[in-house]
Amino acid sequence: MANPREPTRYLGDTWDDFVDVTDRAPADGERLWAPSVDVRETQRTYYLEADLPGMSGDDVDVRIEGDRLVLTGEREEKHEEKDEGYIMRERYSRRFSRRFRLPSDVSKDKIEAEFKNGVLTVKMPRSSDGAQSKGKSIKVKSG
Repeated sequence: MANPREPTRYLGDTWDDFVDVTDRAPADGERLWAPSVDVRETQRTYYLEADLPGMSGDDVDVRIEGDRLVLTGEREEKHEEKDEGYIMRERYSRRFSRRFRLPSDVSKDKIEAEFKNGVLTVKMPRSSDGAQSKGKSIKVKSG
């Protein structure tokens, strides 16, 4: 029986291909926050879906740096100086950066990103010839 504390235990090489274990390290003085991410594959495409509640497509940057897919974003806290009557406050400004190692068969020039209902979906088609390209920024479409 799988240990519930090790949810990635049986994902094997696919998980290892994507996750960069250093992607969750916080910058000095920042709170640690990393959005939850699912990665799945079909014969022709890899899909990465990230939950980004309270954010919009304009808050997120998706880019390729070498063999890494890099997701960064920031949600600004809406703060007024008035007495707002809060009893408890857990929502705050947050910044994140996640890095994922791309499998060698990803066609980097054809990667697309869409943001809809608080979920960022990055579609990464597989190339038939294994061709590689240099880094680039990916426009996030809002849906």
